[in-house]
Amino acid sequence: MLNQLRKSGESGPYTIAILFSLRISHYGETSLDKESVEPIEKHIQKLWARDIPEEGVYVSANILMFEGAYEKAKGLVDRLSTTSPSVDALKGWIYALRWKGDAKHALDSFDKAIVADQDSEAYLGKAKIFELRFLFKCTVSSFPGISSLLTDATPEK
Repeated sequence: MLNQLRKSGESGPYTIAILFSLRISHYGETSLDKESVEPIEKHIQKLWARDIPEEGVYVSANILMFEGAYEKAKGLVDRLSTTSPSVDALKGWIYALRWKGDAKHALDSFDKAIVADQDSEAYLGKAKIFELRFLFKCTVSSFPGISSLLTDATPEK
C-alpha cells in the first residue's frame, strides 16, 4: 500500500488518513514488525509538516480519535480553517473523550453543531457528557468522604 502511495505522487487529500490507517493495522498485529512501521511513521511525519488538504485532516482526525490518540486528533482539528457542523461535532467528541476538564468546550462545540444543522453526532455527544456527569455524581455520592479529595478532578459544569 505504501508503494502505491509513492507511485501515485503522494498528493491525494486522503494520503495521511490512509497512512494513519496503515499504522493502526500494523500496531494491531500480534507481532509488530518495526521495519514495516518505520517508513509509515516517517511518511506521516513528512506529511504532518506540510499543509494537508482539509478533507484529509478531517478524516485523519476521526481515525486518530478512534485510535485513542486524542491529542494528535485535536492537533489536526485545530489545523482546520473551515467550520461546519460535522467539524464542530468532531471537536466536541475529541474534547469529551480526552476528558481533561474540557466538558464546557465539548458542550459548546456540540451546541454549535446542533444550532447550525441539528447534527445527530452532536446530540449523541451532548448526551454522553450528561451521562458522564451523572455517573460521576453517583460515584461521589456513594463515597461521602471522597468529595473533598476530588476538588481538582470534578468535571466542569
